[in-house]
Amino acid sequence: MNRERIEKLLEIVPVDDQSELKVFYNSYVATLKAYQDDPDHDPKKLNANRAASGALIELVEALENKYLTGADQLRSVMDALRYLKENGWKIEKSKLYKDRDAGLFKVNADKSVDEVEIMAYAARHLSKLKATGADDEAGRLSESKLTGEVELNELRKKKMEFELARDRGQYIHRSKWLTELVGKLSAAKFTALKIARTKAPDLIAAVGGDLKKETMFIDLFSGYIEDAYNDLAAVPELRFLVVEQKDGDS
Repeated sequence: MNRERIEKLLEIVPVDDQSELKVFYNSYVATLKAYQDDPDHDPKKLNANRAASGALIELVEALENKYLTGADQLRSVMDALRYLKENGWKIEKSKLYKDRDAGLFKVNADKSVDEVEIMAYAARHLSKLKATGADDEAGRLSESKLTGEVELNELRKKKMEFELARDRGQYIHRSKWLTELVGKLSAAKFTALKIARTKAPDLIAAVGGDLKKETMFIDLFSGYIEDAYNDLAAVPELRFLVVEQKDGDS
């Protein structure tokens, strides 16, 4: 499977499809490694890898048909050059090829160039030719479209960076955090109630109280614990940041 095809899809597909694609790809890689690391080359492991590979290919083709078929693409760098000039960008052939070799814009495996990619490159590295009248108005419309698409690419990039950080465990979902918090509070409540029930005579005796009132003490103490737990369990809306602790931090 061509990893470049997968990386291209990860740049454009929604989060749900990204997650599914990552799962299928990781499954393919894991089954392949399991087979390669097996000195006996177990046929079952080979079949598992073939199944994972087939599922991955099927998913990639489905996503490509859904999101890439009919997408605006320029067939070659020369087409990209003509496109830039037609849209009023100041550019020469030698500079465009030099910038391509420098990696300032991406050329696909089939030699095509995505329109969004070349427009983003133009916004970052080129200047517009002076235009007047209708040409100037068209230029403003083109720049508006370009700005929107460049911003969209930046949002996609930030989203992927966040998902990568999340996958590394740098973030935790709020619902998961609340579930863990309520679980810990519940454990603390039952621990406190257990102490009240088992240590009540000792506590009463320690303060010179009436041991005949042990049941009353337990009921009162338990009521306080229940009230405190209910207050804590009613978690308000919170804003918080989870920071990854580095080695050496206290």
